[in-house]
Amino acid sequence: LKSLLSTVRVRIYNQVPFGRGLGSSGCAVVGGVLLAAQLGGRQLARDELLSVCARFERHPDNIAPSIYGGAVTARMRSGGSGGGGGGVGGS
Repeated sequence: LKSLLSTVRVRIYNQVPFGRGLGSSGCAVVGGVLLAAQLGGRQLARDELLSVCARFERHPDNIAPSIYGGAVTARMRSGGSGGGGGGVGGS
């Protein structure tokens, strides 16, 4: 994988405006996690994708619309499993 990454260039175009509270960082995180999953040969279910992305972007309200579309609610749970953060709940 390391040799592959040294020869690959990725250009990302995020159509969500930066710095306006519209979730551009969440979109970028979702895109990055999906790219990593693809390179690693993994397919992530939406709920798993949300949980992984929440480790990087601590605002599930920015991530969830990028994954599920439409209007969503999301919250971080204290405790939870994985990397020191809480779990994620949403609807």
